[in-house]
Amino acid sequence: MLWWNLQRLKSKNPQTRRQTVEAMVATGNASALEPLKEALKDEDVEVRVAAAKGLGTFKDERAVTPLISSLVDRNPQVRATAAQSLRQLGDVRAINSLVYALKDDDHNVRWQAANSLNSLGWRPETDTEFVLRSVAMGQPDDAVNYGKAAVEALEKILKDKTCPRRRAAAIALGKTGDISAVKVLEYALRDEDGQVRVAAIEAISQIGHTPSASALLPLLRDNDRHVRAVAIEALGRMADVRIVDPIAQFLLNDSSWDVRKLAVEALGRIRHDRATELLCRALVDDDHDVRQTAANSLGQIPDPRSVGPLVLTLKDANSSVRQAAKAALHQIDRQWELSDAAHTVIPQLEAALKDKDYWVSQSAADTLAKINDMRQRVQETASVVNPEKQRREFAVSVLSDTLHDMDRDLRQAAAEALGRMGDIAVVGPLVAALDDQDEWVGRAAALALNHLNWKPGPEDGRRSEKMKALMYRI
Repeated sequence: MLWWNLQRLKSKNPQTRRQTVEAMVATGNASALEPLKEALKDEDVEVRVAAAKGLGTFKDERAVTPLISSLVDRNPQVRATAAQSLRQLGDVRAINSLVYALKDDDHNVRWQAANSLNSLGWRPETDTEFVLRSVAMGQPDDAVNYGKAAVEALEKILKDKTCPRRRAAAIALGKTGDISAVKVLEYALRDEDGQVRVAAIEAISQIGHTPSASALLPLLRDNDRHVRAVAIEALGRMADVRIVDPIAQFLLNDSSWDVRKLAVEALGRIRHDRATELLCRALVDDDHDVRQTAANSLGQIPDPRSVGPLVLTLKDANSSVRQAAKAALHQIDRQWELSDAAHTVIPQLEAALKDKDYWVSQSAADTLAKINDMRQRVQETASVVNPEKQRREFAVSVLSDTLHDMDRDLRQAAAEALGRMGDIAVVGPLVAALDDQDEWVGRAAALALNHLNWKPGPEDGRRSEKMKALMYRI
């Protein structure tokens, strides 16, 4: 029977040779050992795999050396099977070759080698060996603190298109913080898996490598919306002005609301000359989150050109958008109701009074009422109040409020300034300031009241004593 099998191993049909190898293994006859060793050199991959697998079942030390030789076979499936069979044999002579196999380009070979080494009781002796084993076992986070050695090991994973752990490798590379990882991550930006591209972008951003912006720009047109979103977010953090044109050309019209929102946030960060124009466009986006973000971003840019569009946004159907627009207007111009821009959009607000949406028409009416009320108050004030008196009253109001500031130096300065104004209206705030928790503020208030010739009445007995005490210490 052995003679017949040896003849079949010479068949020109690779399937016949493979079936013969499997049949010889099934017999468990030690006489098959030598033919199986020869079959490891067969030109057909499946024959070599069957031979490598079969040798592991014989538990014969004579199989160790040929299996070690198969660890460098040109085919990764043969190498992985050889590593697995060496684990079954349990011979420590295979350790050095299996350690070398941890560097293999194929993830399955590395994984089988690591498992075999664990089975043989091997433990890493160097940082490099620890990193190689951790990465091979699918535990890249254990290797991130080993710098360049970790980068080199993780690079193998990212460049192995069949490895399912490429995303985890990209995340781990970001955690290394090593600048040498950036080149590897830029390679991963072209990976066919969108999740890997996303992880690579986030890793580059985590390392903080600004020059990588050029590599990220093409991803703004990626087919995967998650990739586009993460790319625009990363570029926005880098404040790269080159994102302005893509935002203007296509990102504000992106099919994904979160991409549009992140594009708007990016404009708010970089504050480019065109930012106001583009953010005003976003105020009429179909998604309320995008509109709200646009209003918030405009509030950070003190540009009067945005007042008109923001006033119109006060009639938005969504309350959070209206609140954001209101806050933005107060940040840009506290008296926006009196601006020419607000006056210009009145016709559009009046047209919105007929809108079918209750909140739109109601909000438009409220905005018109606010504009008209402010203008009327200003006209009335201008005809009655002396401008100089108005400024003085305003100063008294501001300084009186400052008496309650958290900064004791400001409170003291406010008390001193009020004393120099010589206005009876400041007496009340100064009397209250006598009880300030800071002694120097209290003294400043006492001096100011003394300068104003304030005479406490019967009901002010306690504060009269307080004032005398403070004056006595001066």
